[in-house]
Amino acid sequence: MAATSDTKNRAFVQFVKSLQRDKPDDLVQIFDRKTFYTVYGEDAKFVAKEYNKTDATLTYLGGGTRDEQLPSQSINTGQLRTIVKDLLHKRMFKVEVWACKPNTSSWVRLKKGSPGNTAEVESYLFESDAGDESGGSMAMKVQMAGNTVEVGVACADVLTRTLFVAQFPDRHNFVAFESAVVQSSGVKECLVCAEGGAGSTDGVHDVLERCGVAITEIRKAHYNTGDIEQDLTRLLGSITGNLPELELRVALASLAALIKYLDLLAEIGKSVV
Repeated sequence: MAATSDTKNRAFVQFVKSLQRDKPDDLVQIFDRKTFYTVYGEDAKFVAKEYNKTDATLTYLGGGTRDEQLPSQSINTGQLRTIVKDLLHKRMFKVEVWACKPNTSSWVRLKKGSPGNTAEVESYLFESDAGDESGGSMAMKVQMAGNTVEVGVACADVLTRTLFVAQFPDRHNFVAFESAVVQSSGVKECLVCAEGGAGSTDGVHDVLERCGVAITEIRKAHYNTGDIEQDLTRLLGSITGNLPELELRVALASLAALIKYLDLLAEIGKSVV
């Protein structure tokens, strides 16, 4: 039994190290242990330092030297709520919750949350005040042609199930985009194309940082509008000839990215089952 347990522990340590190898610094992965929660690696050190104010609460998994071992930090339910709320609403981090499949030793991502997409982790955030700090997500795309700058934005509030799109000309300092962000006071996260070209979105990042909106870079492929009308029909019902917004192609590219990022079509599938 001891040998089996040691083997499982070694396998788990290797799994976590592999999982976190390319993990962004602004993502915290939380493991659900049913009666408590744990974080590992740099996440464990971060929680110990920022919330416990001491590294004495850390334990270490695996053999070898301290540098080779995996730091571990336990979190109770009350602490989890405080930590997740702080991560999403103040530090503008992202979180993932991992859980073990029943009757297996395999771990899977159960939930994810970001500053503008808290629907899956609401239970970790609120008790009686559920939803009082809910945020929305925005996606934006820049289309440049010579000195002409066209901006398309799309917003979504996953709690009220509201979508909004807009498209407008702008300047290279993105003053009109900044006005749109300010007017969308509930937005806490904005999706930006990671392949916009050298310097093309530098001003966009400056705007979002000034407005306190978290920036999430996504691949250019997410902006593909090939299925956007079909997707909108699934989300909204029949739209043929009803929506003048279908002419706003740059804004629709942003909407396509937002639908994919928030996995809104999967939510439709869940509601049908």
